[in-house]
Amino acid sequence: MPPNDATASATWTTPGQGCVFACPCGATFPALRIAVIRLPADAELAERLRQRGPFEGHCPACGREAQGNAPWLELDARAHSAQLVVPDDRRGEVLEVLAAHLAWLRAEPARAEMWMLQPELVFLAVETTTRRSLPDDGETTARSSSARNARSEPLRAGLPAPVTAPSHVAGVAMSSPLPPPPEFGRDGDGGELGASLRPAPRHEL
Repeated sequence: MPPNDATASATWTTPGQGCVFACPCGATFPALRIAVIRLPADAELAERLRQRGPFEGHCPACGREAQGNAPWLELDARAHSAQLVVPDDRRGEVLEVLAAHLAWLRAEPARAEMWMLQPELVFLAVETTTRRSLPDDGETTARSSSARNARSEPLRAGLPAPVTAPSHVAGVAMSSPLPPPPEFGRDGDGGELGASLRPAPRHEL
């Protein structure tokens, strides 16, 4: 039989395991790994573990929060439900996780209800620690777009500005950013050579 409410508060606590956590900064520090949680009382804790991992503690050197992937057990005595939550990148350790669970029940025979002997395996999709540590400020896309615009700005600045000229403007002198055309040469009778162009003769100094 599952424990009643009075027994639950005394025996179905949230046990944790002390561990040494290796921080990315190079320091190590003592941390707590949450191994078992009870539902529905610890529903908020269960959600936090699914978001941040089952470790608690902060690095004394850099202040970084302990974050990592490890399995834990979720128990719901009223529903006779036992779930071993296993990070997706630990699928190769299923037998080790089950063996550790049975060893825990062997050490705590009073907890060895039949429904606890056959826990359900729940595989949890996880993110990398690097992505977890990035601030969720909603500006990542904006920063990326600004960086792309900054990289393409010199290219756009090197192009000539488009010139729009009306078909007819009376009394207005229009200037063009293009260089003037070469002078036309003339034939013997003074007529313009429209079909074949030759540059104007150069004057020797």
